[in-house]
Amino acid sequence: DGHSSADRGDRGAQIAVTVALRCAAELCGERSPGPLGSGTREALRRQLPRDWAAAVREAHSATVPTSGEADGTPEREADLRRYGSTLVLAIAGDDGLVCVQLGDGDVLRVDAS
Repeated sequence: DGHSSADRGDRGAQIAVTVALRCAAELCGERSPGPLGSGTREALRRQLPRDWAAAVREAHSATVPTSGEADGTPEREADLRRYGSTLVLAIAGDDGLVCVQLGDGDVLRVDAS
């Protein structure tokens, strides 16, 4: 979901989904057998925002828009806030549940007890 105040939030959201799926696939494929746990969660917490920011910068530099600059010079560096997005990622398996987020958002876990 792109932030309503972010004029490029739709693109930021697309990037967030692509990055989240790649991060999840990489971490789930690389992890040792055993329960999902804090190690996987912490790795995703670090990797997701870092990789999202890198992908936004890459996408931004590929387009180098000139709009918005008073003197018509191109924007060289992406203002990440303009690509602001919310993403909640949950990885569930028989051996556990890991939830992480990018931006604002909440995850609520409800169990039978």
